[in-house]
Amino acid sequence: MNEELKMKNPILHYYIIVLATMGVIFSGLFSGCSNDKRRLDDGAFIDFAHIATESLKNGGDLTAANTASNEHKDEFDAMLAIMGLDNHNVEAWLKTPAIQAFAHDVDSIMPSSENISYELAYIVSQAEKEGLNVPVKSFATAIWGKPQSIMFADSTMFVALNHYLGFEHPAYSGLPEYRRAAKTKENMPYDMAEAMIATAYPFEHTDSSAVINRMIYEGALTAVKMALVKNAKLNEALGYTDEQLQWLEKNEVELWRKMVGSKMIFDLSETVADRLVLPSPTTTILSPECPGRAGRYIGYKIVESYLKSQPNARLEQLLSPNFYGVQNPLTVTNYSPR
Repeated sequence: MNEELKMKNPILHYYIIVLATMGVIFSGLFSGCSNDKRRLDDGAFIDFAHIATESLKNGGDLTAANTASNEHKDEFDAMLAIMGLDNHNVEAWLKTPAIQAFAHDVDSIMPSSENISYELAYIVSQAEKEGLNVPVKSFATAIWGKPQSIMFADSTMFVALNHYLGFEHPAYSGLPEYRRAAKTKENMPYDMAEAMIATAYPFEHTDSSAVINRMIYEGALTAVKMALVKNAKLNEALGYTDEQLQWLEKNEVELWRKMVGSKMIFDLSETVADRLVLPSPTTTILSPECPGRAGRYIGYKIVESYLKSQPNARLEQLLSPNFYGVQNPLTVTNYSPR
């Protein structure tokens, strides 16, 4: 098994854009009645992962795989392109090392993708309600050896289920603990929501962008995830255990004083911003005991403070550089922890 397949690659960001010709299409995505029971229509949700697992369980029978590859040719060929395979090569797809290695565990841990369809439908419907422009018209599951768990090709979002097999799965044994903690099926809805929103509303960096601007943007992403994911919990949206979130809440005032006192929040360095908001075991720039991504937590608290004073603010407004990118954002957010 190669290094990529074992997922020891330290660069495990959730998503990248493969092609940039995206359109906003919500109509016709759903079936079902209430918001809780909605799922994506068959044409909008393609379960390539379980088509592969069923084929292997049936001794390599290609019938279902051939049918899916013909009915969803564009999506299937886009997935093969991501995996570095030739168009429409069903047999080569099923023989890839990733599918051979992970199909059994995917089928055992996630025997159905129905819940994923429900979760995606809820996220998309909530985004639609909030007026957010999510550039996806179809979704597909996959199994691959790529280090990214979610990738986009044209207007399709692919979710690799072998990235969500659980903290203890041996494929993740080479990863540090904070990386493995994100490799659970419970974390998948948050990843899917963030991938969609961050792709549609990326951080717009300028020469005057300071650390505080990046922190507020990351906080806005978290606030949007809380609004889009069903029954969202703050610690899960931020990627923390209950204990880590409690530590941050207890030390919020001191962390903020250190950021302000050192003028860290006004620094124009992208490196400093990255040290505060990117995944890491600890935020050592603040304290060796501080959980990672503390800048994202403080950013969320700033956004939360703003929303308390402006309850009618739209989520799209929070994701606009006219909100997070202004020169003195603290004058409008009313954040002052005590």
